[in-house]
Amino acid sequence: MFWRATAFAAFCLILSCAHLLRQEGRVDYNLLPPSPKDLAQNPDSPNVRWWKAFKEAENAVARGDREAACQGHRQLLPEERFPLRDLVVLRARELCVQVDDLPPASSLNANSLAWFEESFVRGRQNHFAQLSTDEKIQLLWDQARLEKNDRRREAALAEALSWAEKGGDAERISEARARLWKNSPRLMPSPAPKDLPAVINDLRRNREFSRAVEMERRRLKKRPGADERFVILKNIRQTWKVAQQKNKMIEATTELVNFARDDFKKNHRQGRKDPGTAKRLLEARTLYARTLWTEDRRHLALKALADARRELKGVISLEEVHFLFGRMDEEIGRFPEAIAHYDNALAERPLTPGLKDRISWARAWILHKLGRSEQAVAAFQTLADNAKEVSDKSRALFWKSRHLKDANERQTLLRQVRDEDPLGYYGMMASRDLKEPLAPIQSGASTTDLSLWLSSDLSTPTVVTAEWMISLDWHEGLARVLDNLQQEARQKNQTGTDTWLRLASAYARGGEYLPLFSLMNSLPADLRDRLLKERPELLFPRPWLGEVESAGQAASIPPELIYAIMRQESAFNPRARSHAEAYGLMQLLPSIASSLAKENKIPMKSPEDLYEPETSIRLGAFELRRQFDRWKGRWIPAVASYNANQAAVRGWLKSRHREDPVEFIEEIPYDETRGYVKLVMRNQVFYQRLLSALPTEFPENCLNLFQDPAQGTADAR
Repeated sequence: MFWRATAFAAFCLILSCAHLLRQEGRVDYNLLPPSPKDLAQNPDSPNVRWWKAFKEAENAVARGDREAACQGHRQLLPEERFPLRDLVVLRARELCVQVDDLPPASSLNANSLAWFEESFVRGRQNHFAQLSTDEKIQLLWDQARLEKNDRRREAALAEALSWAEKGGDAERISEARARLWKNSPRLMPSPAPKDLPAVINDLRRNREFSRAVEMERRRLKKRPGADERFVILKNIRQTWKVAQQKNKMIEATTELVNFARDDFKKNHRQGRKDPGTAKRLLEARTLYARTLWTEDRRHLALKALADARRELKGVISLEEVHFLFGRMDEEIGRFPEAIAHYDNALAERPLTPGLKDRISWARAWILHKLGRSEQAVAAFQTLADNAKEVSDKSRALFWKSRHLKDANERQTLLRQVRDEDPLGYYGMMASRDLKEPLAPIQSGASTTDLSLWLSSDLSTPTVVTAEWMISLDWHEGLARVLDNLQQEARQKNQTGTDTWLRLASAYARGGEYLPLFSLMNSLPADLRDRLLKERPELLFPRPWLGEVESAGQAASIPPELIYAIMRQESAFNPRARSHAEAYGLMQLLPSIASSLAKENKIPMKSPEDLYEPETSIRLGAFELRRQFDRWKGRWIPAVASYNANQAAVRGWLKSRHREDPVEFIEEIPYDETRGYVKLVMRNQVFYQRLLSALPTEFPENCLNLFQDPAQGTADAR
């Protein structure tokens, strides 16, 4: 009852109605989104008629029948009480050829124009020829603002400039140029010195590497100061690195070192004490050492570190130099020497934020590998005491437990990790070490209990709009509507779980997972934990269930692993695109996706096809199948290879062999891949727990690292 009264109140506020919401206690329920029961049993009620008419019009759009879609929305126009009538007006203006008889966009609610601006822009685009020059320019600017594709955004801004030039208005031309050049600085014909860094970054982003380096070289000829010169040389190095020009990258790094060294010596000879010279030389030397080490030129890397130690001892903190010495010794098994280097690093003054923690962890880990239990226990406890994040504390305490000789003490500590980090990787691994079955993860109530209209703390006009959009599966603008409600809740300092649970559920019901995760991460820890305890599916949703199950069956990959990968790769954002040019839900590179598509007879004409959930899910499942076949069913290298270079994974298996696969995961040298493997494993296990009504055993196949190839391929389960 309260839901319908609240939603009706929302409708009236939207329309600024003069009539009363309640008349002698009665509420007009027909103004609210219909329930499934309403759809089946009340076909003549207004809300059911609105819902079906809107759906039929949008189904016509999906079929490509714009005329039927136009007529469908036109039929809804007289329904002025329909809460989404403003959207209907915008869709009609977008889909219909003749729009002169339609309500003008200027007559609509300002919130509607903001929430549904994509439709507003498309409608104007469809009637571009009828617009004035100024209207065309404004439309193109609006298109550019909404466009996520860099090239299409640039094209819209360039077209706006072209129309401004045709119009001849000097002020408009100046504004259009400014907008284009701000977006694409490389297009400036004569950039000012202050604009050069932006121009060069834009060239690099557009993969015009030679031009970027050429422009940086021109900057060097202007004899910039030492700080600026150092930055320019670093930029040149980074440009060749992104361009994958290895030799040129090493040459640029050498040039950087030579400049920093000469500048440091000159400063020293002149008796000046500029700390910047030492800091630059330290950064250059360590960068050079890392570069050479990565290229397997260990002896040259060690020489670079020794030079840094000789030149800078007593001048600046050498914690990073000692740390790198330690890492290089650790890599070849010189553990006592590595510990000595780490001790030297810890004795230095802190210089790089977070580096002391990394050094302390590296030292504790060597003690663990050497089996020095008493020292390892103390080192891990110190890490736990100093940890700022729950995951860091759980990590330290988990490995501390491996060195406790008293079984009761060990079990007590593992239970602490399990209870303090119930949704984390180490909480899960603590349950495994305790040999406990994993309890099923069950939600507190059904999703329908969390409708926004049950909250008395949120604006009813916005609430009813959101509920209709969710009911109609209309995504454009939904995140903006829910963000408005979130902002309202924050302004009211809402701290109870009810309002936030309803908001989080609305994001999930509407398929807005990226803003959902952002919301959850932004909440205070205690509130977030309360929400997740009651509604774990908010953290582990299962959208596109049919597509995932079908793809999993075709590729012999369990749906929970597909979801685990999807959650980690894209946070369920079908439009995700990485800096490495990976696309879609499963973040596939176009070259790999194209090969998979041909091999499995899946239609794919362009990289943009990977934005389609079904295409991305199917190809991603086959890529997982390919990795599991390649690695003879071994879960850890197969999943690691989905994230990292296959050759790198093969190298880790060769050089970092561990009988305990949990130790192997901890020693993966790439921070990103190490975290990726842990979280995908955590995700898969938690999806299994969500799907089970009974306790389950930890899936030991996830720790399958050294399976005998004779056993054949596994099914990834």
